[in-house]
Amino acid sequence: MLSSIDRCEPAHTVRQSASETDTPQGLHVEGTLLLQDPTALKAYTLIKARVISGMSIGYEALQSSMDADGVRLLKEVRLWEGSIVTFPMNESATISSVKSLSLSDDEVQMRR
Repeated sequence: MLSSIDRCEPAHTVRQSASETDTPQGLHVEGTLLLQDPTALKAYTLIKARVISGMSIGYEALQSSMDADGVRLLKEVRLWEGSIVTFPMNESATISSVKSLSLSDDEVQMRR
């Protein structure tokens, strides 16, 4: 996952997603923030305060089609990245929970 907190910061501030699952509600993503990195800690603080709650994904459509209403149906995609963003393109793409793994652990589990 990437952070849009500071576009000058490298993408290594948050660990790559642990899992992505396609569900009837949409893409479910779980990842881990590396709180040793100041940018990830800032993202965690803003997410916990609900200042930032959006997610965005970068993908390549491998197979798609158009339905009768002109809506593009994605049948197969290659997911390149997930980002924590202030303004998601899809208003339903939100972070639903953020939780600490343990009081002694510096990592935070993040769920969308």
